[in-house]
Amino acid sequence: AEDLEWCWRARDAGWEIWFTPDAVVRHIGNVSGAQQFGARQPAAWIANSVQVYRRRHSRAGTFAWRIANATSAARHARLARNRGDAAGAEQLRQQRAAWLRPGAATEGAVA
Repeated sequence: AEDLEWCWRARDAGWEIWFTPDAVVRHIGNVSGAQQFGARQPAAWIANSVQVYRRRHSRAGTFAWRIANATSAARHARLARNRGDAAGAEQLRQQRAAWLRPGAATEGAVA
């Protein structure tokens, strides 16, 4: 969520945010996140995302956003299970739980 927060801060400082389709960014399998957080990486990412989102939105809006993400994770877990991807389904179930965790806005956060 760092890129989103950076854009918000830049806009607040009076800068313009521009998009260019010519820019190319390549992420290589979340190497730094995996090194720093290991198996806790998805939960830490969710906690950071909630923390950043909460800074700009109401408590109710943040709650609704978390529920929408948890619902999506549950749906994709079912789809993964239906296609025989047990590992993917389990990872998505864990993400669903992290979105619903009461302390998701602070637990594991590094932002």
